[in-house]
Amino acid sequence: MTLTNKVYDTLQWVCRIFIPAFITLYIAVNGVLISNGLTGLPYPEVVTGIVAAVNVFIGALMAKSSSDFKNSESVDTL
Repeated sequence: MTLTNKVYDTLQWVCRIFIPAFITLYIAVNGVLISNGLTGLPYPEVVTGIVAAVNVFIGALMAKSSSDFKNSESVDTL
């Protein structure tokens, strides 16, 4: 499976920037709400755990795509 450059770059940004930032924001907002006596966000451990698992899955797909791309380049140059 080889991804286009645009798809690969977008997924890379999502995995490296967006998802970790979202997880941090969700946990931080939940902590602030609870520490001020308010109801926290729903299921913070479940939400962030699932989002982190999706991030790892996307990263694995990107690693496979990168490996396929490098292998196809080495075959083309032989």
